[in-house]
Amino acid sequence: MCRLYALRATHPTIPTCELLKAQNSLFKQAGGDERGWANPHGWGIVDRLADGSMDYDREPKPADQSEEYRREATETPAIATIAHIRRATVGEPKLENTHPFVGENAALAHNGHIGAFEEVGAHMRTEMKPKWRDAIQGSTDSEHVFALLMSRLPERTPSAMVDTMVRTIRDIAQWTEERGTECTLNLMWLVDDHLIGSRFHRTLHYSLRDHAYRCPECGESHGPDVPTYRAVVLASEPITAEHWHEVPDEVVWSIDPEWQLVTRSVR
Repeated sequence: MCRLYALRATHPTIPTCELLKAQNSLFKQAGGDERGWANPHGWGIVDRLADGSMDYDREPKPADQSEEYRREATETPAIATIAHIRRATVGEPKLENTHPFVGENAALAHNGHIGAFEEVGAHMRTEMKPKWRDAIQGSTDSEHVFALLMSRLPERTPSAMVDTMVRTIRDIAQWTEERGTECTLNLMWLVDDHLIGSRFHRTLHYSLRDHAYRCPECGESHGPDVPTYRAVVLASEPITAEHWHEVPDEVVWSIDPEWQLVTRSVR
């Protein structure tokens, strides 16, 4: 059910090794992750650049068979990155169903599944603003989550994003439970340069950096060598040889001004 990666940094960073070369890079997970599953049904990378613009690309093909993926992983320095490789559950492997989903300077990637989606998705659409409902192009539960989050977001601030995500996960969990099924919602949501997300019944880990990471695979630092550099990295599975922590389950996470990961319970 997909694999996720996200980086938020004080300075522009190219996460080449995490995406391409590291011991357990997303590139390698496309062919087989720690569960022994391939994630061959598409890839996507969205970058927030230091000037506020967004660079974005995706393909409905395996990342480990894509020259475009290699280019995206090596060429764009960004202060925030979300990357996704897909193992399709809801929605065919085609471009409009490939993560991340993007609109109005925001993006979302999802690892998980919404049970009874035919019924729950119809309910979700009634909760969306018309412009977001009409913007849905594919058939995935994930794009519906993006449209619902954006419909409900009152202002583009981290606190409002956290409140909106907590409420939305609670609602979707309730709607699925009412139908005798369940949902899994690991989300990574970027609005402007604000990155938040969730762990809800899928694996998620994080690493904190107080300096640019010098990768033992290539010997290079993937960020500027300055004392003020800070970064938070998150991934479905530990990717590098760094120390990784497990994110608690059933939480929404955000990054505080001290560059620490903070969590809020969904329950």
